[in-house]
Amino acid sequence: MNKIGITLWRSLFETDNGTDRDLTWEQLGKFLSEPIDFIGEKETGGWSAASFVLNRRGLDHVATANALVLDFDGTAIRDVLTALFGGAAYYVHASKRNSKDSPRYRAVLKLSRSVNAADYYRVWRAYTKPFANRVDQACKDPSRFWYRPCRTVETLWEFWGEQGEPLDVDQ
Repeated sequence: MNKIGITLWRSLFETDNGTDRDLTWEQLGKFLSEPIDFIGEKETGGWSAASFVLNRRGLDHVATANALVLDFDGTAIRDVLTALFGGAAYYVHASKRNSKDSPRYRAVLKLSRSVNAADYYRVWRAYTKPFANRVDQACKDPSRFWYRPCRTVETLWEFWGEQGEPLDVDQ
């Protein structure tokens, strides 16, 4: 998959009028590596790792899911995540509440091809099964709004990744 389709949203509460962006894997890494200032839940923009019919966010409007996104809130440190994703193409960035005492990360893994919503759930479950106790089970919706990488003055900002192999969605 040469381009990864994402959709940008002005806020968590905006479910219409998303903006499609087709990015290379490297461009997605740049997007994820440059945090913005968090200005509030209603004001801070976000993104979805999916393309939507009529640019309307919602599970029933997912046209394609284009990357696997995982949420880790206080359940894994950097070294553990790096070991979990060994060999895969991935990026990890800190969430706005990340701190030394409470590590919080978002991981984005490259897929071998785009998938529909049903296949996204299948891939999500199969990939996360070995570490299901670490990944946030509530965050597996392919239409999910993710805040843009952002930070507050308290955030311990971190970003890293590997240019490994995409996850084979056909296995």
